[in-house]
Amino acid sequence: MQDEENYHIQQIGGIPFRLKAPFDLDFIRRYGSVFKVFDNQDSGNLCFGMRDGGKRCFVKFAGAPPCVSRRPGGRRRPAEGRGADLSGA
Repeated sequence: MQDEENYHIQQIGGIPFRLKAPFDLDFIRRYGSVFKVFDNQDSGNLCFGMRDGGKRCFVKFAGAPPCVSRRPGGRRRPAEGRGADLSGA
C-alpha cells in the first residue's frame, strides 16, 4: 500500500488531481477550461472534461506520470487510495 505522501497534488483551473510527480499541463488550456479531471484511470492516462464557450469535450492525455500500479499479470489498476474528491463538476 502506498502513502498519500508518495503523490503530488496538482491543480488545473482550480481542480485538484494526483500525479506521481509534477508535470506541466498548461497546454491543455488551449482546448478550453477544465471542469473535471479523471486521474485514476486503468490506462494511466489523464482525462479532462473541457468547456469552451457552449461546447463541452473530453480530452485524454498520455504522458504525465500517473498514479497507477500493475495488477498481477501485467494489467494496470488504480493505486491504493483515492485522490482528491472531484465529483463536483
